[in-house]
Amino acid sequence: MKGITSTLLRALLLLFFYTTSSNISYCQLYDWRGPDRTGIYDETGLLKKWPDGGPKLLWEAVNMGDGYSSATVTDDAVYITGRKESSDVLPALTLDGKIKWETIYGNAWMTNHTGSRCIPTYYNGNIFLISGSGNIVCVDSNGKIKWSKNHYNLYESKPIMFGISESPLVVDNMVIASPGGKKASMVAFNINNGNVVWEAEPLNGGPQYVNPQHGGVVLLGNNIYGANHMSRPVDTWVCVDWNTGKTLWTEKWFSRGSIISADGMLYLYEERSGHVALVRPSSTKLDIISQFQITKGEGPFWAHPVISKGKLYIRHGDVLMVYLIK
Repeated sequence: MKGITSTLLRALLLLFFYTTSSNISYCQLYDWRGPDRTGIYDETGLLKKWPDGGPKLLWEAVNMGDGYSSATVTDDAVYITGRKESSDVLPALTLDGKIKWETIYGNAWMTNHTGSRCIPTYYNGNIFLISGSGNIVCVDSNGKIKWSKNHYNLYESKPIMFGISESPLVVDNMVIASPGGKKASMVAFNINNGNVVWEAEPLNGGPQYVNPQHGGVVLLGNNIYGANHMSRPVDTWVCVDWNTGKTLWTEKWFSRGSIISADGMLYLYEERSGHVALVRPSSTKLDIISQFQITKGEGPFWAHPVISKGKLYIRHGDVLMVYLIK
């Protein structure tokens, strides 16, 4: 029952982000887990089966900095965060993997699992980030910091057990973050100058994580797909009926991990050994069509896959790999 409740909670949170961000023009907004933060990418004509060994590797970029964050892909650039020494950095790449610039945007989280967490949010020529030390930052498309505020200090908060793992939400010309301190639970900043627009009352608690896991879910038709973490069985993938909450199936596949969808298919990226799978959605079984393994990079495989213009972006440690899936 815990697994079902957790899965449904994550789905509801994704729907919340859909509702709050629906006024943004998506020709200008590029966000965590794609349009509306649902994990469903608006792509067509993608491969329904991969070649043996996986899809063709188009290019890879190394020395991105240690990180667990996904890439944000716009019409003309790729943005990704990383940790280098004790700093959080934002490298910008061309669409064929060449470095355009790199900017330090704050101090990194150095206590445990020290890779960067924040996925850049791009809106109207600006990139919004939150550093491991609590700086909410606006960087322009040339790499210049326009404004920066440590909202954890401002609101008398501090990172909890595993550091700050938040990607700021942009809506109605505001960027919204949740310091969860003694003065406010959530805060909206003006995207142009960082001035405070509104503050939500504190909830008598510090910042929180949405769940012990971070792979997300997707809702296709009436079915929710994702990964569970239960003691018995351990690390299963799951399908849940959205209307009834009934678990339709649970199956073991390496370990839990992240999930996205595009063109009617599911893409799984498990976190322990780096296997990537192309899956046909089914209400009766985990229907894996193709799979391959990521062998470059170090650390856990926690970055969510990203799809843009027929390309699959996979991050592992300080390496970003891009595969042709169209």
